[in-house]
Amino acid sequence: MEKLMAEMTTLATPGPEHAEIAKRVGTWTVKYKHQMGPDAPWTESEGLTHAKTILDGRYLYEESTINLPDFPPMKGVHIFGYNNKSGEYESHWMDTMSTWMVHSSGKPDSNGVIQLKGTMVDVMGARPFRMVIKDLPDGTSMMEMYDTIPPKGETMVMTAHSRRN
Repeated sequence: MEKLMAEMTTLATPGPEHAEIAKRVGTWTVKYKHQMGPDAPWTESEGLTHAKTILDGRYLYEESTINLPDFPPMKGVHIFGYNNKSGEYESHWMDTMSTWMVHSSGKPDSNGVIQLKGTMVDVMGARPFRMVIKDLPDGTSMMEMYDTIPPKGETMVMTAHSRRN
């Protein structure tokens, strides 16, 4: 029992990955580019994200408002963390344009770019998707989202470029 408790304590203790996530705390202006399908035109929108750590630095909690053209503002919540047991980052997204959560997980590559994969479930059904999160040298952050759209396969459908306010 003592050995199990020691292992549990180790796995529950925030580490360097959690400290990296905490660097995202603050208010960010986000510029989005998105398209509804591989042949649809790209549209642009802007939003604001407020980020804070929760549960003693174990997770990043982000609340976003995105001003989409031709729609009411979309509100979203993102919980992002690092799982010491699996060695993977985990992402959970939910928003006012759905009643389901989108989960993904993954590891950083050799350049520190985080690659998250999951299953997108929406009105078009269930299919694989991928997100790429990278911190840029100028202190901004870029997220790219790729959806699997038959018959084209994986297609970039969104970018989000975040700049700290």
